[in-house]
Amino acid sequence: MMGNGKEIKVLVVDDMKDMCWTVSNFLRQKGIIALSTQDGKKTVEIISRESPDAVLLDLKMPAISGVDVLKQIKKVNADIPVIILTAYGEIRSAVEAVKLGAYDYISKPFDNDEVLITLMRAIDDRRQKREINHL
Repeated sequence: MMGNGKEIKVLVVDDMKDMCWTVSNFLRQKGIIALSTQDGKKTVEIISRESPDAVLLDLKMPAISGVDVLKQIKKVNADIPVIILTAYGEIRSAVEAVKLGAYDYISKPFDNDEVLITLMRAIDDRRQKREINHL
């Protein structure tokens, strides 16, 4: 999918089982390896083990907030792009998340193509930054 022969792996974190399934299924149809969890507390463990290229993270979850999960992700891997999925009424929180290091945010309900475009842009930006740092 990336063009350089490397498969893309994305972690979907949302407390709603249907949302995890829908987004993961869409990504798989596009040739992306999709991992998912409904447990925000397991996110860092999965990132450490699986090294995804990006994370799609729900902002509103019961046990731990998306903002707290974002902070944990950034401590473990500061350069992993995290895209926040948020309901319309939570835009202020999504903007706060971007200030804390999220790559971008997408309002629910969202267009699948918007998710894919934002995801690919985030992964490409990360790849370019790595190349620049390598040089």
